Amino acid sequence: MRKFIAGIILGVAGLGAGIFVYTHYGFVNLTADQPVNLLERAVMGSGMDRYAERYAPKVKNPIEPNDANLLEGIRLYKAYCALCHGDSGRATSEFGQGFYPRTPQFLSDAPDMPQEQNFWIIKHGVRWTGMPAWDKLLTDNDIWKLTTFLGKMGDLDKLSHTVQAAWKTPGTKQ
Repeated sequence: MRKFIAGIILGVAGLGAGIFVYTHYGFVNLTADQPVNLLERAVMGSGMDRYAERYAPKVKNPIEPNDANLLEGIRLYKAYCALCHGDSGRATSEFGQGFYPRTPQFLSDAPDMPQEQNFWIIKHGVRWTGMPAWDKLLTDNDIWKLTTFLGKMGDLDKLSHTVQAAWKTPGTKQ
């Protein structure tokens, strides 16, 4: 039994050493213009979802989805998010497609996480993706307004004419 356990420990240590050597000496392709492989997509995508589920506080969005708050959410989105995630003028952001992993394109795949998780991700960012932590630049109130708008992106055609017009107006004024 001791030899079996020692073999397992030695095997795990050997695997760890192999992974270290493989990555440390530059054998892993770290360029951003390659396709995201299936293993990374499966492990990291679900890992991020589970992480947000575990650590995002279970709080209710304090911002009402009225026209004034949605208009401010659109302004914030155009100023800080559209370059990577796309907007009404370009549903797919070429800039966002240069990241590894690729930046989610919200017009073709609207954010569907609970709002408290979207808030938490915007506030704290996502390591190794290019998604910054916005808490140094935006207030919690701003992040909630942005989150409120993101929650409506899947139903843009159901918003008021005023909000739809603001969304369709080009520009990224801050």
